[in-house]
Amino acid sequence: MQLRDRLTNAVKAAAARRGILVARYADLHRRERLAIARHVAQERTLLLSPGEACQLLSCLEATDRIAGDVAELGVAYGASAKLLSMRLPAGKHLHLFDTFKGLPEATAADGVRFHSGEFESNLEDVRRYVGTDRIHYYPGLFPATADPLRDRLFSFVHLDADLYDSTLAAFQFFYARLAPGGIMLCHDYPSASGVVKALAEFFRDKPEPVVELTGYQAMIVKVERGSIGPGAKQARL
Repeated sequence: MQLRDRLTNAVKAAAARRGILVARYADLHRRERLAIARHVAQERTLLLSPGEACQLLSCLEATDRIAGDVAELGVAYGASAKLLSMRLPAGKHLHLFDTFKGLPEATAADGVRFHSGEFESNLEDVRRYVGTDRIHYYPGLFPATADPLRDRLFSFVHLDADLYDSTLAAFQFFYARLAPGGIMLCHDYPSASGVVKALAEFFRDKPEPVVELTGYQAMIVKVERGSIGPGAKQARL
């Protein structure tokens, strides 16, 4: 093993002892993903880490051939929506949901981490930044704002709603409209108690496993059939 490799492994081991994962992300298409994420983070507040932003793009790209549109609940300042718009597959539309007035009231399930009005943004500012070509905005409280899309199919959904009620409502709406092979990517897992509770409750009787990714994200890939036995465990990466 060369000196460079030994030093790299030593740095990774030292970081791991402190609960930090360090990974090289500079090969092939990964370099381009990371460059896009860094560029957007320099333009606007991005509420995802660089690794999470790259996983967002990876999931979107993985559903390129899956039928259906793309959606995001929890747009905030528009940075993650910008990432999605920059890699939106041809022929698909991007649907963006947010109050644009900050978070609604939290419940007991959410603890004290979030507060009402947090992440308030401006719809017109976000619209100017993200764009309007095949991009649609739904200001207001979800899921009432989703009524126009009740007959729409989705291939990829990004959830960054932070709270139990909003996250559960998103699963209730999008799961039935997610194409087989489609992906739902949920942020703030397992760091937000309300998100954890919503995932556990909704997918308790569903065939899909909840896959915990590095950082604070969980991924669900829609299957057509199958079941999870009572002793099934949650997959972790």
